[in-house]
Amino acid sequence: MAGPRIPSYAEINAALTAKGSPFETIEVDMHGVKQIAFKNQVPTYGHLYARSIDKYADRVCVSSPVGNPTKAIAGEREYLTYREMGERAYALAGWMLEQGVRAGDPVAVGGLNTAKLIIALVGLHLLGAVPLVLNATLTGDAQVHCATLTRCKLILVDVKAGEAIGPVRDQLDARGAGPTYCWESLDLLPPAARAGCKELIVNPSPASVEEVKSGRARASVTPESDANIFLTSGTTSMPKGVLLTHRICMHSNTSAEYSVARHAMRLGATYEMAIAAATTPPEEQGVFLLPVPLFHVTGYIGLNRNFVNGGKIVLMRRWDPEAAIDLMIKEKVTSSTGVPSIFQSILQSPGLKDKIKLQGVSIGGSLPPERLPGDMEKAFPDLYMITAFGMTETIGAHVTLAGPDLRRKPHAAGITMPTGQLKIVDLETREECPPNVPGVILMKGSNVCKGYINNPEATAAALTKDGWLDSGDIGFLDDEGFLVVCDRQKDIIIRAGENISSAEVEHVIYSDDRIAEAAAVAVPHDLWGELVGVAVTLAPGATATPESILELARPRIRGPAQPAIIAIFDEPLARNANGKILKTEIKKDVVARWEAQGRDGGAVRAKL
Repeated sequence: MAGPRIPSYAEINAALTAKGSPFETIEVDMHGVKQIAFKNQVPTYGHLYARSIDKYADRVCVSSPVGNPTKAIAGEREYLTYREMGERAYALAGWMLEQGVRAGDPVAVGGLNTAKLIIALVGLHLLGAVPLVLNATLTGDAQVHCATLTRCKLILVDVKAGEAIGPVRDQLDARGAGPTYCWESLDLLPPAARAGCKELIVNPSPASVEEVKSGRARASVTPESDANIFLTSGTTSMPKGVLLTHRICMHSNTSAEYSVARHAMRLGATYEMAIAAATTPPEEQGVFLLPVPLFHVTGYIGLNRNFVNGGKIVLMRRWDPEAAIDLMIKEKVTSSTGVPSIFQSILQSPGLKDKIKLQGVSIGGSLPPERLPGDMEKAFPDLYMITAFGMTETIGAHVTLAGPDLRRKPHAAGITMPTGQLKIVDLETREECPPNVPGVILMKGSNVCKGYINNPEATAAALTKDGWLDSGDIGFLDDEGFLVVCDRQKDIIIRAGENISSAEVEHVIYSDDRIAEAAAVAVPHDLWGELVGVAVTLAPGATATPESILELARPRIRGPAQPAIIAIFDEPLARNANGKILKTEIKKDVVARWEAQGRDGGAVRAKL
C-alpha cells in the first residue's frame, strides 16, 4: 500500500505564506527593486536584542573563553546571563553615544569569539550603529584596507586584532578612521601596537544608558536602514565590504524557522503542526556550539538564532577538534553549525556519539561530501540536519535541504525560500539554461545584499539593475527545481576543453573511510592543458598510499576526471578562519609536487 502523499514544495509554499500565516509574504521595494519578503519578521537587530535580553534575562546567554586571546585555545571560561549581557551592552552603547556615535554610523569591530565581542556587536545594534565586522586574522595592509572601507567613527578590538590595527595608526588617521579602543589589557599588546590603541573604559552616565534602553537612540532605524558590513573572504584579492540592511539580516531568522516548518510538512505534518514546530520555543534551553568566527555570516547567524530562542552559546576562539570535543561533552551541546570538515571531525572522534545528544546541525560554507548526511544520521538518529548554500552577499543560506530530501539528493544544494529566486545562465551568452544544463548561478531575493560599501564598480559587476546577484558558482537546476552546485568558476578544471568539477572528484575521494580532507585542483599538462590533482589528509589512525586511494576511487570517476596525482599531506589542508579550504594555497603545493615528478603521476598516472 502506498504511503501518504507528500505535498510538493509549491503546495507547501502556498500554504505557509498565505495571508494570516506567521510566514505571510508581501512585496516590498528594496533599494529600487521589487522583492518578496516575509511580512512578520523582526524589524531590526535592536528589536531582537532588546526583546531577548528581557525575555530570557535569567538564562545563561554565553559560555566564553577568557584570558590572553593570543595564547591557549582552551582554558578558563566565563558565563553571562542574558541580563548581564544586556547590562554590559547597554553600558557600552551609552558610552559610544557619548563618543559621538549615532544611529547609522559605522563602527569597526574586530576580535576572536568571546563574550566581549558579542557585547560590542549587541551594543552597537542597540544603539542603531552599523558594525563593520573585521576579520581578526588579517594583518598589515589588508586590515587597514578593511577598517577604512568606510569612515568609521570608532574601532573596537581585542588583543589579537589590536596587534594588527595598533601599529598602523598613522595610516588609519590618514584615511579618516576614528580612534582605536581595545577591550583587553593594553599590557598584552607589543609596544608598537600599544601606541596606536586606547584602553576601553566604559563609564557612561545613567542618562546616556537610558537614551539607549528607551529606544530613542535608534528611533530612526527602519528595516531598510544599513545594519552590517561583512567582509568577503578575499582569498584572491582584497576583501570587499558587503552592505546589508536590517530587513536582509532579519530574513535569516525567519527563513530558518520557515525551513523547519517546510521540513515538517514534507514529513507529513499538518499546517498547524508545522507552524507549532517552527515557532514554539523549546521547553529546555538549547546549547549551541559556535566554532566559526563571528566575523563570518555563518557565525553571526548562529548567534542571532540563539538570541531568538534563548539558547546558550558556547564560544570557541578558533576551531580545534580536540578542544571542540571536550567542550561538547562538558557543556552538553545539542546543536552546532559550520563547514563540513567540522562535522567530519566530530564523526571521526571515537566514542563521541555516545557522550552527546546532537539534535540539530546546520552545514554550509562549502559543499559537503555526499556521504556526510548519511553518516551523521547513523551517528545521531534523532538529528535535524540542514545543509545550505549561499554567500556573504545573501546573508548565508539562499537554498536549503533537509530530511528525506537531503538523504534522497545528497548531491544537491537545496531549494529556495519563497522569498528567493534562482536562475542559471550561460557563462558567455548569459541566456537562461534549461534544466540539467550547467551555467552561472544567479540569485535574487529579499536576502540579497544592497551592494559593496563605497565600491560602485564591484556592485555593478555583481548585481544587475533588476536585482540578480552573480554568485560566481557553476551549477544547474534539476528536473524538480533543486539546485546542484558543480564548482566555483575559478575551481573548474579544464582538460582538453572539457570542464571537470572539483566537487565530482572530491565526493568520490571522500567515500573512502580513510580520508579526512580532500581537495581537487588543476595541475598543468603540455598536451591536455590541465589534469586533476588531489590533495588529501588521512583520518586519525588511518594508513594509505596514493595508489590504494586511486584504486578505490578509479571505478567511480569518469575517464577525463581521473586524478593524475594524489598527494597525501601530513598536516591539515590550508583553510581560512571560517574553515573553508584554500585551494589557491593547496594548489601551489600539489603543482610543486607534480612539477618535481616531471608532470608525471608515475604509479598513479591517469590513463590519458
